[in-house]
Amino acid sequence: MMNYGMSEIRNITLLGHRGSGKSSLVEAMLFTSNTIGKMGSVDLKTSVSDFDKEEMKQGFSINTSIVPLEYEGHKYNILDTPGYSDFSGEVLSALNVSGGAILVINGVSGVEVGTERMWRFLEEMKIPRIIFINKMNKGVHNYEKLLYDLKEKFGKKIAPFCIPIGFEESFKGFVDVVNLKSRIFDGEKCNDDIIPENIDVNEVRNLLLEAIAETDEKLLEKYFSGEEFSKDEIEQGLHNGVVNGEIVPVIIGSASNTIGVRTLFEMLYRYMPTPQELNDGIKTGYSLDGTKKIERKVSEDEPFSAIIFKTIVDPYLGKISLFKVNSGKIQKDDEILVANKNEREKISNISFFRGGRQITSKEIKAGDIGATTKLIFAQTGDTICDKDFPIIYKTIFFQKPCLYMSILPKEKIDDDKLSTSLQKLLDEDPSFSISRNFETKELLIGGQGEKHLQILLNKLENKFGVHGILKDPEISYRETLKEIVEAQGKHKKQSGGAGQFGEVFIKFEPNIEE
Repeated sequence: MMNYGMSEIRNITLLGHRGSGKSSLVEAMLFTSNTIGKMGSVDLKTSVSDFDKEEMKQGFSINTSIVPLEYEGHKYNILDTPGYSDFSGEVLSALNVSGGAILVINGVSGVEVGTERMWRFLEEMKIPRIIFINKMNKGVHNYEKLLYDLKEKFGKKIAPFCIPIGFEESFKGFVDVVNLKSRIFDGEKCNDDIIPENIDVNEVRNLLLEAIAETDEKLLEKYFSGEEFSKDEIEQGLHNGVVNGEIVPVIIGSASNTIGVRTLFEMLYRYMPTPQELNDGIKTGYSLDGTKKIERKVSEDEPFSAIIFKTIVDPYLGKISLFKVNSGKIQKDDEILVANKNEREKISNISFFRGGRQITSKEIKAGDIGATTKLIFAQTGDTICDKDFPIIYKTIFFQKPCLYMSILPKEKIDDDKLSTSLQKLLDEDPSFSISRNFETKELLIGGQGEKHLQILLNKLENKFGVHGILKDPEISYRETLKEIVEAQGKHKKQSGGAGQFGEVFIKFEPNIEE
C-alpha cells in the first residue's frame, strides 16, 4: 500500500446500532474498491473486520477494526466499531482519531436506541457525519416516514441526498438529487442512468439548495435572487456545511448488493474533512510537566507526534499499538519518546493494519493511521513523539465501569496467571477496571455491562488459557446511627481534699451528606 498525502486521506468511523450492517458495509466497500475479490460474511465468519475468534463465535463486533483501502487514487481508513453499548469505549477511541463518521441505520428497524446513543457521541465530539440507510431491499416501504423520524430525532440539519427507486424486494437503486442522475442495480453492480419520469426531484433538491445557501452569505444572496448555483458552488457549499455540522447528508443503499457504495465513496472524499482541515490544521498539546501549551501543525514538515488510540494483545505477536500520526512522519528504527511515561523506545517495525493482517510500510506520514509492535511502556491514550520535541496530547476519555463482579480462578492452576492476564486485557480495553477489595479480599472487575464482563472472561480463556468464574461481590456491612442520640455522664471522686467532679454531655447524630 502506497503512502498518500493528507489531502487524499479520509479517516472515517463506522458506527450504529447492532445489526445495522456496519461490517457488511465494510465488505461492500472492500469489494467495490477491488481490495478483495469476493465479499465476506459475518454469518459465515469470513468478514475482514470481524477477524477475532471471539467475534466469530459471538457473531457480532467486539473490537474496533481498522480497514485501510484505496479507491480511485484516494485512501480511506475505515474504523469499524461495535454496536453493543457495552463496547462504547471502542467507539470513543475510534472517534478520537477520526475526521468524519458514517452513521449506519437499518432501514427496516429505523432509528434505534443505539442510533441515538451514537448520535450523542458525534454531537458531543462535533464530528462531521453522513447517514447511510442500509438494507433498503429488506422491507423498507415508507422512506418518507423514515426521513420524518430522522428529522424529529436529530433536527433540521438532516438533508436527504437520495430518492429510492422501488421499495422492499423491488428496490433497485436511487436518484442522486445533487448530481441529477440515477444509479440502477443490474444484478451485479450499479450503473448511472437518467432520472425516471415518475420521480420528481424538485422539492428535495430545493430543500438541499436552501441548506447549501445557508452556509455562505454570498450563496444565500444568490439563492434569494433566483440564480442557479454552479456545480463547484454546490460541492463547496455542501463540504462547508458538512464539516461545520450544519448539514448531515442522508444516502440510501444495500450493502449486500453494493448499492450506494460508490456514492458513499464519492461523498466521503468530497464532503468529509482532510486531516489538515479540522481545528484549522492545529493540534494542541502540553509540555511534559503540563505547564506549557504547545501547538503543532498537522504537517509532514513538523516534528513527529502521534496518539495511540488502540492496543491489541496478541498471544503470538505480543502488544500491537495502533496510532494516528498528528504531525511529521515515523520510520522503522526511529527512537521515539512515550511522552506520558517520559520513556524512550525504539520502533522495531511499522505497518498498516487491515483487520487482522499487517501490511508492511517504510514510513507513515501525518494524517495517516498505522501500527507498531512490542512497545514496552506505551498504552492506549499515550502520546508518542520525537524525543527532541516532546508533546503530550489530551488522553482519550473512557466511561467509568457501571457493573462490578468478583472474579475467581476456576482451578488452582489458573490462580497465578489470572491477575497478569487481566492486566494484559486492560492494556487492550481501558474501559474496564481491576481492583482489590481489601476488606473482603476479593478481586473485582468492572465493566460496561454483563455482556462486556462475559466477553472479558471468554478472552481470558481463548487468548491466555486462563479459566475464571464471575460471581456477585460480597458486601461489607457496617453499623451506623439512624437517629439522634443524647447522653449525660458524671464523674465524682472524694478521697480527701478538694475532690473531683466532672459532667459530660454528648450528642450523636447520623452523618448525612447534603
